[in-house]
Amino acid sequence: MKGRLVILDPEAPGGKRRVNYGLVIQGRKVPSTAARKLVKTLVAEQQEEAAYWDRIRRIVDEAPPLNERQRATIRLAFASTD
Repeated sequence: MKGRLVILDPEAPGGKRRVNYGLVIQGRKVPSTAARKLVKTLVAEQQEEAAYWDRIRRIVDEAPPLNERQRATIRLAFASTD
């Protein structure tokens, strides 16, 4: 019974219904080894992305403040995106 959840159901034969909660993508069952690998990859990518943005925030926080000319240049660059 490893990997299966047994649900008590009075309408099922013997009062128990076996359900396998495997990963299904676009109607196809994904083997548990592939699902584990997929989840591991997604988690790793998410952690890398979080680390990247943490690094960007640290760099921005350490940078000196912008002067008025720099602010005007940035405003002009974003204003002329017609």
